[in-house]
Amino acid sequence: MKILINNANPVFGQFLSHRLVMDGNTVVHAENDSDMIDKAAAEDFDLIVFISTRLCVSDTCPLRELTQRGKVIVLSSIYDEKAVMEAYRMGISMYMTLPVDPARFIRKVRSL
Repeated sequence: MKILINNANPVFGQFLSHRLVMDGNTVVHAENDSDMIDKAAAEDFDLIVFISTRLCVSDTCPLRELTQRGKVIVLSSIYDEKAVMEAYRMGISMYMTLPVDPARFIRKVRSL
């Protein structure tokens, strides 16, 4: 699987990337939201992993564009019911609250 992941949380993102690569995936990193949108527009990805450390439901949130490019998993430290529901309305495939158990995350990725 070819996976795009952002670096909103560089340490956790690198750890997840390592686990995804160990599982046989190809991982591409994006440095920020605009870089992520550009990379998603330039290449096809099987999965986009959006790590968010902020509430992301505004019109400037990249999720609206990313969900048009493929399956999106949101990993977020925000657990607000309204934010989660809005993310699903934007078209995401899955929302997981940080901290994420890496083994559970890999199982979920395989099931997509």
